[in-house]
Amino acid sequence: MTISPPGKRYPVARPEDLSRDSTVRHAHALLRSLMREELDDAESEHLLVEDALRRTLASGRNSVRGALNQLALEGRVVRQPRSGTRINDRVMSLQVGGVTTPVEDEMKVRRLGEGVFSASDVVRRRLNLDCDRVGYVEHLYIVNKEPIGVRIAYYDEEFTPTASIESRRGKRMPADRIRVAMPFDVAFEIVFGCALGRVTSTLELGLADAATAKLLNVEAGAPVLTREVLAEDVFGIPRELSYTYYRADRVSFTTTEGPLVD
Repeated sequence: MTISPPGKRYPVARPEDLSRDSTVRHAHALLRSLMREELDDAESEHLLVEDALRRTLASGRNSVRGALNQLALEGRVVRQPRSGTRINDRVMSLQVGGVTTPVEDEMKVRRLGEGVFSASDVVRRRLNLDCDRVGYVEHLYIVNKEPIGVRIAYYDEEFTPTASIESRRGKRMPADRIRVAMPFDVAFEIVFGCALGRVTSTLELGLADAATAKLLNVEAGAPVLTREVLAEDVFGIPRELSYTYYRADRVSFTTTEGPLVD
């Protein structure tokens, strides 16, 4: 942080002092922030009225229109002549350092596959395993009947995630059935028999291959947010390595840092 010397003042940039590119970027960033908030339908309609946005964002008409056009290119909004601009779908916000947790009953999951196959050196090393095969399970995440992410997880083949959860629930879960997603920490304890400990996440931007794009209902080469998660138990033993590919136009990530305040 830069602190001005006593008695010395620095000029404050005003919107009219910024370049056009900067003002559009400024309006675009603020508008995306607003769209991440919980908005009911009435608020959403009001949010995308250009005159209201000019006041809310303290930006000029050209900057607001430039920001809306950029959001339309990103698939976040739909702009139609004489019909105005509406939010395409609410963007789901997930924690950077956490794992996928359902928001009330919003997030659904469908199992795509489960089994065992030859263990790669990468998986063996990350999970600290000395074996030739590992178990895997693949899920599709769905919000508002639209796919937003596909996840594949690897683990020691002695564990059986689906069977363990079915046993706890007391009923079978057909592979093609869509159900409410279970909080990760709850599922982790059921499957591995101990509480979730440290979780290490890595987030990167990538492009969807043809198979992933088909599952996510996007074009091949569309941007996806790839999150690698290494989940350990409370004893520090790595139990699961997963990779989730999220639609970049439907998911954002948030992190909160700093000391806790009582």
